[in-house]
Amino acid sequence: MRFDRLSLIRYGHFTDHEIVFDRPADGGDFHLVYGPNEAGKSTLRDACLDFLFGFQHKTRYAFLHQTTHLEVAAALSAAGMDGVTARRVKRRKDDLLDAAGAPAPNVLGGAVRAALGGIDRAAYTSMFSLDEASLAKGGEDILDSRGDLGALLFSATSGLASVAKELDDLRAEADGFYKPRAQKHRLKELTDELAEIDAEIVNSDVTASAFAALRQAEDTARAAYEDAARSAETAARRLAHVGATLDALPGWQALARLRARRTDLADAPDTADLVDTAEALRPREVGARTGLANARARVAEARAARDRVQVDRDALALAPALDRLDATDREVRYRAADGLAEARAERRRLDDHIADLLARLGRPDAAPASLRLDDATLATLRARLAERTRHLDRIETAEAERARADEAAAAARAALDAVPAPADLSALDRTLDAGREALAPAAVAAAHAQAAEAADDRRRELAALAPWTGDAAALDALVLPDAATLDALAARERQLADDRRDARKALDAAEAECAQAAADRDALMADATVSAAAALDDRRGARDAAWAEHRALVDAEAPPAPERLRATADRFEAAAADHDQAVEARLAHADAWAQVTEARRRLNRAEAERDTARRRDAALAADAAALEAELADRARALGLGEPVSAASLGRWATAARAVRDRWPALERKVMAARTRLDAATQARERLTQDLAAAGLEVGPGFGGGAPADGGIAPAQAPENAPDEAEARALLAHVDAALDRWRRAAQDRRTHERALADATAERDRRVATLDDARRALDAWTDAWRQALGPTWIAAGTEPETVAVLLDRLDDLAQRLGEARALDATIDALAADRDRFAQAVADLVAEAPADWALDPVGDPVAALKAVRDRVGEARAAERDHQTLTQEWQAAGQALAKAEAAMRDVDREIAALAERVPGCDDLGQMIAEIRRAAERDDLDARIAEAEDDLCRRLGAADLDAVAGRLAAVADDPEQQDELAAERERLDAQRDADRVRVSEAYAAWKQAEAARDGIGSDDRPARLAERRAALLLLIEEEAQAFLRLSAGVAMVEEALRAYRDTHRSSMMRRASEAFATITGGAFRGLDSAVSKTGEALVGVRAEGGTVTADEMSRGTRAQLYLALRIAGHAEFAERGPVPPFFADDILETFDDDRAAETFALLHAMAGQGQVIYLTHHRHLCEIARTVCGDGVRLHQLPGRGGT
Repeated sequence: MRFDRLSLIRYGHFTDHEIVFDRPADGGDFHLVYGPNEAGKSTLRDACLDFLFGFQHKTRYAFLHQTTHLEVAAALSAAGMDGVTARRVKRRKDDLLDAAGAPAPNVLGGAVRAALGGIDRAAYTSMFSLDEASLAKGGEDILDSRGDLGALLFSATSGLASVAKELDDLRAEADGFYKPRAQKHRLKELTDELAEIDAEIVNSDVTASAFAALRQAEDTARAAYEDAARSAETAARRLAHVGATLDALPGWQALARLRARRTDLADAPDTADLVDTAEALRPREVGARTGLANARARVAEARAARDRVQVDRDALALAPALDRLDATDREVRYRAADGLAEARAERRRLDDHIADLLARLGRPDAAPASLRLDDATLATLRARLAERTRHLDRIETAEAERARADEAAAAARAALDAVPAPADLSALDRTLDAGREALAPAAVAAAHAQAAEAADDRRRELAALAPWTGDAAALDALVLPDAATLDALAARERQLADDRRDARKALDAAEAECAQAAADRDALMADATVSAAAALDDRRGARDAAWAEHRALVDAEAPPAPERLRATADRFEAAAADHDQAVEARLAHADAWAQVTEARRRLNRAEAERDTARRRDAALAADAAALEAELADRARALGLGEPVSAASLGRWATAARAVRDRWPALERKVMAARTRLDAATQARERLTQDLAAAGLEVGPGFGGGAPADGGIAPAQAPENAPDEAEARALLAHVDAALDRWRRAAQDRRTHERALADATAERDRRVATLDDARRALDAWTDAWRQALGPTWIAAGTEPETVAVLLDRLDDLAQRLGEARALDATIDALAADRDRFAQAVADLVAEAPADWALDPVGDPVAALKAVRDRVGEARAAERDHQTLTQEWQAAGQALAKAEAAMRDVDREIAALAERVPGCDDLGQMIAEIRRAAERDDLDARIAEAEDDLCRRLGAADLDAVAGRLAAVADDPEQQDELAAERERLDAQRDADRVRVSEAYAAWKQAEAARDGIGSDDRPARLAERRAALLLLIEEEAQAFLRLSAGVAMVEEALRAYRDTHRSSMMRRASEAFATITGGAFRGLDSAVSKTGEALVGVRAEGGTVTADEMSRGTRAQLYLALRIAGHAEFAERGPVPPFFADDILETFDDDRAAETFALLHAMAGQGQVIYLTHHRHLCEIARTVCGDGVRLHQLPGRGGT
């Protein structure tokens, strides 16, 4: 059965989302569903389950759509069934619909039900679904099962984890009820309780008079206890009353003092509520008066300081004109004009320098401007000069490099001629590459070791079957008894052993009982009186014999002789007298004789039981002999000479089957070793041939020979296969030859390349030198053309032209400096005149009494004006600041006066509440008296309440008289104190007396309860019957539980024997693949608890489940599940298998191997792998190619 299409119409966060599961190109059915976290991969799996089995009552996928609107649809196909489309909705009934939406409970058809095999949702989840949590739990379950083979194979096929753990829990539960030789279990507790009840039943029989006496003693003890308790209670109440009175006296006296003080404050005004107000008003009054005085002083001081400052208004009038003059740079320019004479002297020095330059240019009479060259001509000439320098440097460098190149080419040619050309060993190199892996010493040693190990394994496997001897063919020809026959024989053997042991115990017990009964009888018979009583039977016989003799004579036909008749009569009389004597003796010792009779009966029963036990023992011995004969026949048929038990025969048969199952693997191991050694031999032959063909020394010892010690026998590998030493030597020899060849070839190629490089470099240097010379010739032509338009002669040397150009640059610079200096001289003269005029205008506005001279020294005049204006401005700023301070002091004064008025109003308001006071201090004193009076009222009330509470009175007036009388009478106080001491001492004695009376009462009560009442035996009998029923019920449950555990264990053994061969093979191959070869596979081994599953490492050796890492156990569980799926598929069609991100903890290599196994599973039924890891998709594509179909889910925001 497979899903062809799944439509999530309204499910989880999906709306109308469809996935089409088209088959991959290779015909398999492997699908990989990828989506980011929260994309809905697990939702997809649960949707498939809800479609197949119906929605669960509580669903977690109704967060986007309403519960009643959930709907999924799918198209299914199965073997023998065309594709069918159906829909599943969330409702209580009629939830399966056909494509048209009509209810159709049978729309899925019998083929789908057959594929499901009648399993329910839980079984499907455990058998055909796997996620990371169940994978990890499966690994831990392997640890819990201690590797039990049957449990692991069953859980792998069914998907039911914890089978072994649940069996252990059931066994522990059964052992908790009963376990042989255990010191403590439930059955022993129940039987011990039953014995206790029986003992109580025996001890509960008592006479009515004794019961009445105990009842009377109990009543007397209880009355004595009650009298003692009442007396003690009365004394305790009196002690409490006296103590309360004495303890209340200090409080009463303190209350009297409080009342006296309250009387002194009776005239205080009712102003206690004004305490806080009055206390807060006192510091405010002092602060307000102090602040007012300080504010008035600050106003006067500020006004006086302001009046002392005088401002020069005439100077302030000149401030704007001064500011305008200062805003210009005329003063600075005037001061700079002091260097006018120096500037004119510098101008004369420049004229002298220019004349000298003209003379040096050879044109002393020429005008300087006529010698000037334009900028373009100067740039051209300078560029040409720079180019000439570069051309000369290039030619010089090229000539030196050409000389070096000639020397290098000659040296390279000489070096090449000195190195001969090596022979070509490329064929040998290719042969070595092809055979290196086969001839690797480790591989050759491993092949020899593998062959030897295989031979040892085969010998060890056959030796493990001792005493049987034979080869593999003989083992294969054996007809081994099946498991059922072996189990039946073992069960018979165990049962016979148990029965014979029980029979021997019974026989020993019967013989002991016989001996004990005979001893008891003989001890009783040793008593003379008992012996006499025992003679009754003999004497009765003698009497009866005498009477028979006498009667025979009387009844004879012929009358007897009288003497003879008298003689018989006398003998009868004597015998009758002896009999009567014995009867009297027996009656006289009836009790003793009854004991003798009972001893005889015991002896008879014991002898009968002994005879029965002997017959039972003989019969069981015969059965055991028959079983031993049958086992001997079977052992001889199997080639086992010595006698064996059924258990050992079963173990031998199991071991023989295991050896027979493992033999093909050992044969494959031998063939693998032979193949590897054949490859090594062929590789050696090809290498020696290539060495000889190349004319190289083959080397000693490379011609083959017998295998080294520890190698394989001739029947298992070629006789001339190389050993590890020969392979290593041959490889080293060839590697050395190839290394020499490579080095020689490389050396030759290096010299050839060096010669080619040197020749090419020399050619390049020659070409470079020719280019440099041609470039210099072209420069010479261009230089002549550049000098043509100038006053410089055409034949002038370039070095001379360079000097002339530098002098022309100097001339141009000096001419520019002269023009700039002329402009500076003119500007300095103008600045002096403008500054002197500005100062004269400013001084004209100043008062005449300032006596300023702007003509003689304008700078000094300006400084005087600036000083007078600065002083005036400073005085004006001080005046403004002091004015602001005076105004601020006035504002502070106004605030202080307002604060004082507020305080005066509050004092006046307070005086209305507290009349008759002259100032605030008197008011506060009166208010404090009122507060003290109110506090006294509260304390008096608290003291009265405390006294009432101590004395237990509802009103103090009820006890005031008593307290006043006691407080005023010291003698009465002494009497009460003495009474309290006496009652306090009596209290301890009363406690002892009450305790003793209570103990006596409880002792009498316990004595009466110990014998019980008249119905105690009946209640004990009822308890005994109920306990017996409980024992019966729990025993039946124990039997059911033990039988169930035994049946499950037998079923697991049968499942193991039925499926071990195919499932072990598949699981072993899968485990080796998943672990990347770290393990060769799986095997079984005998453990303390049975047959256990072990892993076989690649390098040999086995590992039990508890020795594996957690990850390896999880991989083992996955291998078992894969094998179980294949086992299930052999019995019929399988439903889709879901794997939800089970490879999260796997590395890439093991993930790739697992994908290969899942791809193989998909050949048996649909496999759907869900993941949110993108790299796993790439691994699956790489491993499976077109054999996997990738489906991508949208993100949470998609549909």
